[in-house]
Amino acid sequence: MGVAEFLSGLGSTGSTLALFFVAFSSQGSAADAAYVSAAYMVLYMLASFVSPAVSARFDHRRVVVLQVVLKALIFVLPWVLSLTGNLTVGSIILVMGLTGLVTGATQPAYYHVLQDLSPERGVSAANAFIGSRYSAAAVIGAIVGGAVLAATGPTWLLFANVLSYLPLLWVLLRLPDRAAGTPSGEPRPHMAAALADLFGTRVLRLGILLDLAVVALSIPTSLLTKLANGVGTSATYYGIVSAASGFGMVLTMPLLARLNARRQRPGVVVGAIVVLALGLLLTGVVGATGQQGVPGVLLLSLAVCLAFLGSFAAGDKLLAVVQVSAPGAERTVAIAAITFSAMAAATVTTLVEGALADVLPVWWIQLVAGAMALTLALVGVVAFRRGWLPTSHASTT
Repeated sequence: MGVAEFLSGLGSTGSTLALFFVAFSSQGSAADAAYVSAAYMVLYMLASFVSPAVSARFDHRRVVVLQVVLKALIFVLPWVLSLTGNLTVGSIILVMGLTGLVTGATQPAYYHVLQDLSPERGVSAANAFIGSRYSAAAVIGAIVGGAVLAATGPTWLLFANVLSYLPLLWVLLRLPDRAAGTPSGEPRPHMAAALADLFGTRVLRLGILLDLAVVALSIPTSLLTKLANGVGTSATYYGIVSAASGFGMVLTMPLLARLNARRQRPGVVVGAIVVLALGLLLTGVVGATGQQGVPGVLLLSLAVCLAFLGSFAAGDKLLAVVQVSAPGAERTVAIAAITFSAMAAATVTTLVEGALADVLPVWWIQLVAGAMALTLALVGVVAFRRGWLPTSHASTT
């Protein structure tokens, strides 16, 4: 399963890289790449409303098999269009939107399948399984994908993605069926009432707002094409910069593991936001000083890596703050609310920054975002000193 998941991740990374690059290159517009990203996130969010019902009603393995088959069929479309020279921004938006729809409706079932494969460690093992495979594939797939894209164009990457689903499908078909859902005698909390309680306490309210601010200030994935284009037009450079964002996620895991004993301490949140700010500021400096070629792409990659490291680390810690502070019955609702809100914030930020990047130098956008992130870190320091964020694993509701 691990090998199949890794191969699927390589294919997905390469094809996504190709689609974003084609969308940007068609008109040189960051807004086009932003539309591609937003299409995925919006339809993912809409589909997530039905995902709990899908996971509870149908066999998890069969749902995931359907997910893999549908994704493979969806990506046949851009491959054929690229093969015939008819791949357009509109078709890319359609493909990414359909992918978000399928993924959003079936992702909980996917987590259940992975949890069934490691029952002794449960959800944490499943999350680590997905995170490690995805991050490694994101780094390797982006570097290799960028080189292939520069050499041959997007067609072979899109075809490789279709093929990459076959090993995963073969493994899933060999797994036994599992009972759908995990019924419990405990009543589910009402979403509206739970959210009212969550925002009714200062700790939870501030934790959620800080998380949304971190998401809003992070570099949208759709801007990586515009940023990489500033140091060179080669698709290879774009692959390296994209790999740096994945490497930032890879570094987040061991960092958080080392800080696990201080998981809920707000000082870690503030430190992560400072790292995000430094990454954003360095991104702006690279462009403002006109760095080009290999030195430019290396400095930009370092900046992007720092920004993604800080963003993911801060997001994880803020989620932990909310989890430890929410009443037990409402923690699931809290996680769902933050995840949904973060995706909504990311969608809005992506569209706004994509539009701004077409009329303003993208580097100055990053400098402003870095300054705002430093201000956000100061807000976190004030909140910490005044006791507005919890400092232990005890519930503070």
